[in-house]
Amino acid sequence: MDCSRCATWGQDMLRSWPSSPAGRWSLASTRASSSESLVTAAASREHHDLTAPIKRPSFKACLPTMFRCGSLSPERRRLLVLAAIISCMLAVAWSRRVRQASRSPAKWGSGRLALGISSVMAAAFRWLGITARNDILEKAPHVLALEGRQVLACWHPHGLYTVAPLVFDSTHPRNKNSPIYSFATAVASVVFQVPIFRELLLLFDCRAADSKVIDGLLHSGRSVFVCPGGIHEQLETDPEQEQIFFPPQLGFVRQAIKHGVPLVPTYNIGENQLYDVPQWSRAASRCLPK
Repeated sequence: MDCSRCATWGQDMLRSWPSSPAGRWSLASTRASSSESLVTAAASREHHDLTAPIKRPSFKACLPTMFRCGSLSPERRRLLVLAAIISCMLAVAWSRRVRQASRSPAKWGSGRLALGISSVMAAAFRWLGITARNDILEKAPHVLALEGRQVLACWHPHGLYTVAPLVFDSTHPRNKNSPIYSFATAVASVVFQVPIFRELLLLFDCRAADSKVIDGLLHSGRSVFVCPGGIHEQLETDPEQEQIFFPPQLGFVRQAIKHGVPLVPTYNIGENQLYDVPQWSRAASRCLPK
């Protein structure tokens, strides 16, 4: 190790270092002030960011670029408008076709698809604890006596949501091995305005409950299920008692006499007890137009 070089380096350092303590402190204070200025500047920026109002992005800025009208070219705008118009036209045309099918005696859709959907629905309700025993499945003697004949069957009660006919009896009209194969069920025409649900009803051979529609079904040789009580019986559902209602004009009886088909009464025992209907709900339903 060269001690002479170390001594020379120490002397040079002493010459460059300030001789007075004030000078040394001034150098240190200069460095400290520069550091403090940087910290103060950063703190001022942080303080400004915290106190400044938060600028929220606009709804337009949150949209993807393809949905911003301002960023679309005129050609793309015209394509979007054309696609919207075509979609509306297709929806209207499909709704008209569904309404026409609800008034036609012809079958609609795939029978296998109807059987599959109805089987899944029945399994789901059984999983929930709602089961059913059906004389049609067991082929009771009074059912076998009517097998192969055209009839006008009246089912009661309507119930609050018509679970038994929709879930447990919807498999039979499209099942060729069922005694009620090809039976049509008359339901309120208003349900054919509900998308998806109306297609399911058509698959299950449901048709609009209209006198002309029922007349056309009977004229074509098909048997029909009707609920004479209708919406009035639905609104009067009472789990504490069994009751049925009939329209004053008895149009379904006239239809049976006109086409010479027997009237077959049916009753779904336990339909009214599936749901609890409060007293205030029944009182409010009486105020609704029937």
